[in-house]
Amino acid sequence: MKPSPVTIIYNPRAGGGSSQGEPSWLSDARRLVAADTGSPPRVFASRDFAEAERFAGEAADAGAQLVIAAGGDGTVRAVAEGLIRKETPLGILPRGTINVLARELGIPLDDVPGALEVALRGETRALDMGKSGDRHFLLMASVGIDASAVENVNVELKSFVGGGAYVVAGLSALATFTPPVMTVWVGGAREPYWHGEAFAVVIANTRSYGGDFPIAPEAEWDDGQFDICIFGALDAPLPVQRAHFLRQVGAVTVNLHRSDPDIHYLRASRVVVESDPPVPVQIDGDALATTPLSVEVVARALTVRVPVRPEEAQGFTG
Repeated sequence: MKPSPVTIIYNPRAGGGSSQGEPSWLSDARRLVAADTGSPPRVFASRDFAEAERFAGEAADAGAQLVIAAGGDGTVRAVAEGLIRKETPLGILPRGTINVLARELGIPLDDVPGALEVALRGETRALDMGKSGDRHFLLMASVGIDASAVENVNVELKSFVGGGAYVVAGLSALATFTPPVMTVWVGGAREPYWHGEAFAVVIANTRSYGGDFPIAPEAEWDDGQFDICIFGALDAPLPVQRAHFLRQVGAVTVNLHRSDPDIHYLRASRVVVESDPPVPVQIDGDALATTPLSVEVVARALTVRVPVRPEEAQGFTG
């Protein structure tokens, strides 16, 4: 019997799921993949991101024609890391809390047949990835208050209220966060682009932050560039600084933040951020470490299945 052309790697805890037994949606996914390919998929439950990455790399090396990541953005990133520079494309079955990349790519949410249609019959596109040390990211890396919020998200609250846990963590972070002095170098330049107090530096590979905030409206998946947003702090007392940052966040929600003179927006393929004192760093919604942070674009590192235009769509039986 020939091996299955499709591998599914899923996070049993994604989206508030249980680690006990297979989730109910998985039987539908097995049936739909088998009906489309003539062979049931190979399925692996990953206990952590390192295992998800290993499963993906092994599946690609064994000749899988498609590896589907079923989980949230962390699981998708981990599976993607196992497929970097390999011919096997990544399919995405959104099962997480927010599913930022799936939203960005137009992959249906809470719709197993719809997402599988994209994974099995979609257009294959090459996407850039970011790299920091030996870690890669698809969406963004950031330094400062939002990374502090990510570091302090209550996991039990997240499983209960979903994305609202990040709002709670963000408000808590704002109440205690003091903007550090950040120094930002871009593109290998010898002189820093920015030096001063800042609430956050967001290094974006895609347009939206958290699925709803157009923080980098001109970002492209495959242009070999990051879109960088520096949220500078006012020269004012701390309560005034925090209030101004809240106004900056509000401007992001309606895509007016680029008119704020204290928000600096630029593009580069390499970014280095230092801060005094050190502050948290996050990639794709998961805590990484603390500053300093050095990132670079890995151009067209990953192939991903995305929706085709309606006139090019083929039939799919769900």
